[in-house]
Amino acid sequence: MATQASHRWDYDYGDFTSRRLLHHQFGGSLMTGIAASPASSHVLLFSRGGASGSGWRNDGFYYYEGAAAPGTGSLYNEAIEKA
Repeated sequence: MATQASHRWDYDYGDFTSRRLLHHQFGGSLMTGIAASPASSHVLLFSRGGASGSGWRNDGFYYYEGAAAPGTGSLYNEAIEKA
């Protein structure tokens, strides 16, 4: 597991951590589902899945609903696009 002093991504699939620890390590907004790290190139996505339209699909990809209405864009969606 990653340490709070590191900006490296040291997590493996299936690891558990808290959102607070991730934000302490990488920065970004605590209040939005898309948190671009000011300290690294990481963009953190938070979703409860299902209800928001986000989640794993049968094709093996994870689909994430952005932070703005379709066609309007947002700074958060741009962070994903640039990552």
